[in-house]
Amino acid sequence: MKRFNKILLLFIILSVLGITFFYSHKEHTMKLVNVKSGFVVVEYQDEKTVFHDRMLEKEMTIRGIIIPPALRSEYGGKASVRLNEKEFQKAFKEIYCKQALNSPSFKWE
Repeated sequence: MKRFNKILLLFIILSVLGITFFYSHKEHTMKLVNVKSGFVVVEYQDEKTVFHDRMLEKEMTIRGIIIPPALRSEYGGKASVRLNEKEFQKAFKEIYCKQALNSPSFKWE
């Protein structure tokens, strides 16, 4: 019986490690999709942000996202965040989308 318990414990440990490895190495992708047309506006591929809307990409590259004064402490005190900055994905989803794309026509997948 002890041998069976050891084998079972080893199996459980290896299973947990395998599942953890699989999910930690899987690419994490999120997409903002126009529900009506199916057009993917923007896609997060782990740390990389890929815009499929070129005008929006240009705006985010040049102008960025204006951070409201009350939220600046969450973004390192910055007044704006541009596409090439590490806080961009968070600012885009939490600030820009809620202000500019807050419509049932868009959803994150």
